[in-house]
Amino acid sequence: MPDLPTLMVRVTGDLRFIHVLLEDAARTDSDPTHRKQILEQLAGSSCLEELKAAVDNMRHLLWSYVEAQSGRQTDISRALQSVRMKRVTEMLKTLQPDVQQSRLAPTPEADHFLEMVTKIAKSTVDRHKE
Repeated sequence: MPDLPTLMVRVTGDLRFIHVLLEDAARTDSDPTHRKQILEQLAGSSCLEELKAAVDNMRHLLWSYVEAQSGRQTDISRALQSVRMKRVTEMLKTLQPDVQQSRLAPTPEADHFLEMVTKIAKSTVDRHKE
């Protein structure tokens, strides 16, 4: 097993370096050639979306560890569940106005989302009836 703290320090350094590169290219006063190079490197690549997804997932997992380490939660899996529930609740609150005003576009993603919400709700109701 790798030395986790050493690996985390290395990844943190890499993320900070990527942040500086992307932030520099995004500045309005940045060199247009530099900005174009960054955009060309990212064009047609899924690496940007993959990095975003990995960072999002890691951020939520790390919150669970922070909660457990601080003593607010003693069980990592419970802390992770709590963070996930907060995350889902925030997303549902964001979607609520669109759903109420029938502005939720009928897409495969929306269909899958509604199917999963219905499945979870039904399973929860069934469990509480017992």
